[in-house]
Amino acid sequence: MNEKPFAISLKLDLRQEIEGYKNCGSVYLRVFSKIQKKPTFIYINEYCSKKDFDNIMSVNTTKSHLIDLDLRMQSVRKQAESFNDFNKVKTLNKFKEVWKNKNNNTALKFYYKELQDSKDRDNTKTSYESSFKAIVRFKGDNLNVLDIDTKFIDEFKRFYTKKGKRINTISGYLRPLKAVIKYAIDNPNCPMTKDDFPFKKGHIQVELVKRKVFTREELIKLQKYKPNSETKQRAYDWFWLSFYLGGVNLNDLLRLKKSDIENNSIYFYRKKTVDNAVTVVKLKKKIYPEIEETLRKYQGRGVYYFNRLNIKMNDKQMVSEIKNFSKLINKALKKIAKEIDINEGISFGWARHAYSTNLLRKGQDKLKVSQSMGHTNPKTIENYWGGFEDEEMEKLQELSRNI
Repeated sequence: MNEKPFAISLKLDLRQEIEGYKNCGSVYLRVFSKIQKKPTFIYINEYCSKKDFDNIMSVNTTKSHLIDLDLRMQSVRKQAESFNDFNKVKTLNKFKEVWKNKNNNTALKFYYKELQDSKDRDNTKTSYESSFKAIVRFKGDNLNVLDIDTKFIDEFKRFYTKKGKRINTISGYLRPLKAVIKYAIDNPNCPMTKDDFPFKKGHIQVELVKRKVFTREELIKLQKYKPNSETKQRAYDWFWLSFYLGGVNLNDLLRLKKSDIENNSIYFYRKKTVDNAVTVVKLKKKIYPEIEETLRKYQGRGVYYFNRLNIKMNDKQMVSEIKNFSKLINKALKKIAKEIDINEGISFGWARHAYSTNLLRKGQDKLKVSQSMGHTNPKTIENYWGGFEDEEMEKLQELSRNI
């Protein structure tokens, strides 16, 4: 049977005036059963004047100040139509029951939280948090998953472009949103279907930007630097500890346990998501004299090798401590950079970039360097090195003149 069991529309009820809003009425979802020959009305928590309601319902262009209301109202209607099917619902009572259950599982923030909580890596959790905050700044936090359509994404991009956000920043907001929508579609309690998937080819773009890293001369300058304070010494030590360990990040360093060190080697275990499955990458790093000296200097007394974390902390407290320590390191590194006249954009993460760039500029195999950094995808190395120096590019250009 192809005919739908219900005729679904929106209705404005002006019989009871809303306090504080003159000439406004409540908007209802009107569901008429073609079998039972009677309607039911469901309040959708929206109100407006008859003039505004008629404008939204007409074929004319919706006035700009009503666009948000129009989107919310049409989202409700679209949600109701998603189960207007004899194979799903036949009676008004069943419709109201399904509506109640479905309506509790369409909030965008619900799916954001579920997916964010399922992630193990702190950086991934943070990306979902940043993405949702960007959406809240754009349209508020009461969005329904069905509100996310192609028009929403286009307007979202225009909104942040006007605010001066770079292409990669906007894409960083949209990638988690795309994952959340896919997650919602796979949830049997969500009315959204694959046909509703809003992302089109080209919606998420990537701007290839040459990463700013040290020149060889700047790296040598930093290596020869003699710290003149305790805070600068600490920043210097931790930067080079990361560098000599293959660019290991601060999160993995601070979470290092004493049991992870044996036979003059350190074992790091990095969690990666590959094809939606969590994969643990085991990295073995040999302890050279430069590393051994720093390890001995900052060794703590507890289970964790360094004294920044302890077993009494929960994950949230650990994340907070790691962030605070990172700020201290970065602040001191910038002071060092200014003092010795090198790139002042330096941060702890530059140790990872410097490690890969230094090796690749020397002609080392890209696959080997990538593996040494714990990448599950060799192409990821492209994000961690700064390319060849301008002088090398000029040499290539000069060579091309000789045909």
